[in-house]
Parts: sequence; C-alpha cells; structure tokens
Amino acid sequence: MTLSPRSTSRFQLSQPILTRDGDPTYGIAKKFRFLTKENLTDAEIGVFVVDADTAGRLDRLADRLYRDPMLHWIIPIFNRVNNPLNWPVLGQVIEYPLPTTVSAEL
Repeated sequence: MTLSPRSTSRFQLSQPILTRDGDPTYGIAKKFRFLTKENLTDAEIGVFVVDADTAGRLDRLADRLYRDPMLHWIIPIFNRVNNPLNWPVLGQVIEYPLPTTVSAEL
C-alpha cells in the first residue's frame, strides 16, 4: 500500500524517508522489542512504586527511570494503559523496561 498524501497535507511535497516492504512511508515504521513484556526476560523488566512526585506525571516518571522525560511514552505502552491521563496513581506498582534495554534499541 503506497501512501498518497492529499494536496493539503504538509507531506505533499516530501519524499518518502524510508521504505517498508517496498512501499514508501513518511514516518518511522519500527516496532521496538521493549514495548511488550512478552519480548523481554524478567531480568530486563524493572518494578517501580509510584510516589507523590511521580503520580499522574509520566514525564517525571520517565525522568526518574530513564533520565529523559521525553521517553514518557514508553511506560503506558509497556503497561497497556489505554488512557494515560492522570496515570499512574499514587502507590501503584508499575513495570517498565530497564534503561539498558531501551537504550540498546533507541
């Protein structure tokens, strides 16, 4: 399936930046191994108890776990959270891929 942006799209004049199975795409098409628990061993998964500083703040949680608040998207995907607004809650135990696992793939 080839992507054909509409004439009003900001990608209309762009060249595909990579191809996937021979079809051009305009974005990153990579599935990271660390986004699902089934792909990791127990040694690659950490456990964290949410405290008052990180409750409802994925950016602070990512900063604490990965030293980078921009990696906030990893934690709700890994925990299969559908609505990350006001998540995680105080006292909740969450799992996360260890920083060494994440940095090896990013």
